[in-house]
Amino acid sequence: MRHVWNSEYDTTTPASVEQGGERYRVVEHAPWSPAQLIVLAAGLVLAVIGGIALARTHLHFNDIPGTHAQAAGLRHTSLSAVIELGVGLILIGIGAIPGAARSLMTFMGVLLLGAGIVIAIQPSSFHKWFGYDAANGVYLAIIGGVLLLAAMVSPVMWGRRDRHTISRAVTEPR
Repeated sequence: MRHVWNSEYDTTTPASVEQGGERYRVVEHAPWSPAQLIVLAAGLVLAVIGGIALARTHLHFNDIPGTHAQAAGLRHTSLSAVIELGVGLILIGIGAIPGAARSLMTFMGVLLLGAGIVIAIQPSSFHKWFGYDAANGVYLAIIGGVLLLAAMVSPVMWGRRDRHTISRAVTEPR
């Protein structure tokens, strides 16, 4: 994300401290983090596996317990496939927004880690409607843990501000 300011003797813009009648443009780049790549990768994995599972189970909400299928060695129903696809798309959106990556990534990491632990401990409660077994819980817990860890330790690379001179104004002698 970039913010661009054009300035000619304007003191309201952050970059207008230049003297001597210069006209210039300031381009400010938004901060980013390597964690954005991790959240994009996690979102892509969830979206692809959820999409494959949805293609195999089809979108049958009339008989969710009867729509069990396997994708990448993980069991799904049409409901769990739609949820996984949706969470994957949300994570891709989080990774695409420079400022949102850290806070939303932490939130989604905690959510996936907690859900994964609960599913891994008690998979029988989630088998009928979601088709989950313990492997699904471990899978979600690993993705949530990676997101949480990346959000905690990944540095933020602060954006930079570039000033480009457009032209020089000619000053007349007094």
